[in-house]
Amino acid sequence: MNNKVVCLFLILSLFQFSSAYAGVEDGVVAYKQGDYEVAYSEFEAPAEAGNPVAQYHLGMMFIGGLGVEQKPQLGIKWLTKAASQGGAEAQFELGNAHRKYSEGNDKNYEPLRWYRSSAALGHVEAGLEYGKLLLSKETSEHDKKAFAQFLVLAEDGEGRAQRYVAFMYESGRGVSKDLTQAAHWVQKSAEQKMPWAVGRLGSYYYFGRGVEKDTAKALYWFEVGAGMGEPISHYLLGVMYVKGDRVVQDYEKAEDHLLKAAELGLSKAYYALGVLFYQGKGVKKDYGKAIGFIERAAKEGDANAQYLYGVMHYIPRGVDRHLGKAVHWIKKSAEAGVVSAQYAMGYINYTGKGRVDYTEAYKWFYISAANGSANGKRALQSDRNMMMTNDRNKGKRLADEWLAQHRK
Repeated sequence: MNNKVVCLFLILSLFQFSSAYAGVEDGVVAYKQGDYEVAYSEFEAPAEAGNPVAQYHLGMMFIGGLGVEQKPQLGIKWLTKAASQGGAEAQFELGNAHRKYSEGNDKNYEPLRWYRSSAALGHVEAGLEYGKLLLSKETSEHDKKAFAQFLVLAEDGEGRAQRYVAFMYESGRGVSKDLTQAAHWVQKSAEQKMPWAVGRLGSYYYFGRGVEKDTAKALYWFEVGAGMGEPISHYLLGVMYVKGDRVVQDYEKAEDHLLKAAELGLSKAYYALGVLFYQGKGVKKDYGKAIGFIERAAKEGDANAQYLYGVMHYIPRGVDRHLGKAVHWIKKSAEAGVVSAQYAMGYINYTGKGRVDYTEAYKWFYISAANGSANGKRALQSDRNMMMTNDRNKGKRLADEWLAQHRK
């Protein structure tokens, strides 16, 4: 009798398990078809009973407000239950959810925890997000972990990870700077048609960075990149057409490529266009067009454009003379490290074209000289007896502080 009861119990349990599993499968089908009402009804009971597939889908429904009221924290609760049972996709989505909806420590640490766990189970997207999130912390320890993560994926042939490994070798983040290794990984990523890597590889061949200079190979990769809408490729193709470098000089094509690069968000392309029209190089000199392009580049943060935009207000060219604007933009450029602008700030403060300030003049002459400006060095020598000792000493102290800060 007891054996019959046990057998009956096992049969009933198996039937209930099979029915529940079938319900989850039906729920998944309904979920994929966008029939969230049916999906919810099929997932609810199995999720409560501990089924990780049902828990994952309920979590995603509450996170996204799919057929239910959007409740991110309830979604996180269900995703946590699914993730805790070892589901790589659930862990990945849980990392995403914490990143988007959590606050405080949960926002800072939970995404790292769940991305790392999911990546360890072979989830590629989780591995990439884990590496990128580590990089965003901007500490040497996090950079080293990011490099290790990207390298694992890169060695498995993941093109996006190869791009990050190349970037880290190029910048020296998380690993010793090595342009040869950077070029190696850029090549691998470019061969998989990763846009950033395609443009970067072209620039490596163009400038001879990490590889032997080869403008023919550079041209090939720039043309591939331009076909993909990659901005650096358009920009440097424009430069090559301006110079007639490995191509027949063609200012119309140069303008076209530079404009495309600018429209794709590369501010220095606006600067290059501005210089073309400012100098009348291959095009009719047009200060109006020049100032429009240069102003845009300057406002988007291009330091060289900021300097020229300031000069155009100082001289003036294409705009009314405005010393206030001139000083503002030239100083921004100087602070960003443009040596000509640093010397110009010394000159402006020394001559009083704005206001006389010998301390600031000496500071900027000294900074420009330290950065290789021959004019700055001459200014320090010729003006040594024309400034008060106090101005020189104070200016040098300020310059030393600036140089120390900007050489970190």
